[in-house]
Amino acid sequence: MQIHAAKNMTEALETSYEQTLATMIKLTDGDQRLSNYIRVHAGRHLHTLETLCKRGALQGKVLDLGAAPFFLSECLTRMGVDTTAADYDPTQWKFRDQLSCPIVSLDCDGKRFDLPDSEFDVIIMTEVFEHLRQDLIFTAQEILRVLRPGGILYLTTPNLFSLRKLSKIARKGYINNLHAEYRNLKELGYMGHVREYTPREIEMFFEACGYSSIDVWTANVYSKSSGFAWRVVTAGLPRMRETICGVMSKPLKPTLAVKYAEEHFSPAKAA
Repeated sequence: MQIHAAKNMTEALETSYEQTLATMIKLTDGDQRLSNYIRVHAGRHLHTLETLCKRGALQGKVLDLGAAPFFLSECLTRMGVDTTAADYDPTQWKFRDQLSCPIVSLDCDGKRFDLPDSEFDVIIMTEVFEHLRQDLIFTAQEILRVLRPGGILYLTTPNLFSLRKLSKIARKGYINNLHAEYRNLKELGYMGHVREYTPREIEMFFEACGYSSIDVWTANVYSKSSGFAWRVVTAGLPRMRETICGVMSKPLKPTLAVKYAEEHFSPAKAA
C-alpha cells in the first residue's frame, strides 16, 4: 500500500511539474528575463519536490516563504497539497490571479508573521535566506512559532564553500557584484544576496535557534552545476556542491528558544 501511494505521489509530482512549467512560461507573456529565471530555477524546484516527496513531507499545511514567482507553490497546489504562498509584495506579479495557489502578503525579513501559532506542518524557504538583511534570529524564531510541534523547515541557500564559488574567487576575485546586489533594493524592492553561507554555518545557526533533527547537505541542482563534469568532480566532496539544502524540525517538546518565540512574537499575545 505504501509503495503504491509513493508511486502515485511521484507520478502526480512529475505531471504537476511539467504542467506548471508550461503554464508559468506561458504566463510570462514574453518577459524574457522572467521566462529565463523560471527555466533556470526549474531544476531546483524539481529537486525540492523530490526531496520533500521522499521524506513524506508533502502533506498537511505547507507555507512557501518568499514564494514569488510562485512556481513551487503552484506545483504543490496542483498536486493537491494545502499550500499557502507568501511573498512581500504579491501585487507586482500581474499573473497571480491566474494561479491556483492562495497567495498572501508577508515580509519575512525580520518582520512578525501575521499568522497563528502552530499553523503549518511544513515551511519551505528556498533561495531566500541569503537575501535577508534584518534579524535572522527573529525570522528563525517566527518560523518556529508558526510551525506545529514536529513540523519541518526545508531550506536551500547558495553554498559559499562550493567548488564553483571557490574557483570563481580564484579566477575573478569576487562572487557577487556588491553594488548590484544592493541596487536591487531600489530597483526591485528587495535585497540581492546580503551574503552566502557555508553548510556548517547553517547547522550552527539553526541549532542555536532551537531547531532539532537538523540535516544539512549540499547538492548540484542547477543546470550549470548538475552536468556530468561537475557531478564527477564533486562526487568525493559532499560539502562543496553548489546549493546547501537543509531539513530541520520544531521540537515536539518546547525548548527555551521555542517558548521565547511563542511568548514574545505571537500575534494573539501581542494583541
